[in-house]
Amino acid sequence: IIDGNNLFVREIVYESEVEDLEGLANILKQEKEIQEGDTYVVCDNSEQRSTRQLVAYDIPAFNVKKPPRSVVDGIRKVQSFKMHVHVDSHNIKNELNNYKWKKDAASDTVLDVPIKENDHAMDAIRYPIWTFL
Repeated sequence: IIDGNNLFVREIVYESEVEDLEGLANILKQEKEIQEGDTYVVCDNSEQRSTRQLVAYDIPAFNVKKPPRSVVDGIRKVQSFKMHVHVDSHNIKNELNNYKWKKDAASDTVLDVPIKENDHAMDAIRYPIWTFL
């Protein structure tokens, strides 16, 4: 949820490459925002089959629109908000605390290249930012 410059995030499911999409749909259908039609599930565009299946289970889902340099630019966009993480969102907090950037081996300078590991929640936060803003 975005309110002004505040970004509120809450973990519902923390799992990549979900096989049981019907089970995932049932979990999502319990969420008030899904029931009331106030939110969408934004999926990785490499998982178009999963998106189609979620839609078939009546989940408002679609694929993210990723422009060039979307990872770094998306991170910058997310950083422009004051992020509020729900108290029960342990995996999001863990990823935020452990997010790393590559360093130049010779100078030890931090480069503008994120290390793509343990970042599923970070991707999930970036996707709707890119899609809606």
